[in-house]
Amino acid sequence: SGFRLYTREDLEQLLKIKSLQQLGFSLNEIADVLKDKTQSLSFIINKHLSVLSQQVKEQQALMQRLQSLAVILE
Repeated sequence: SGFRLYTREDLEQLLKIKSLQQLGFSLNEIADVLKDKTQSLSFIINKHLSVLSQQVKEQQALMQRLQSLAVILE
């Protein structure tokens, strides 16, 4: 009749996926997390924090270069 029945494990998996998406993980990263059951959630989050920290540093460096360029062009 068009309905699907989901197990408790299916719903837990879905909640985990949605939570990781809200934390900024890409679907590829989430797939990796779900495949590797040996990594703890804490390890995965710390790894993601490290990546985000590096991205922030790169964006800050870009902002500084652009600000310098804007001053030169004024």
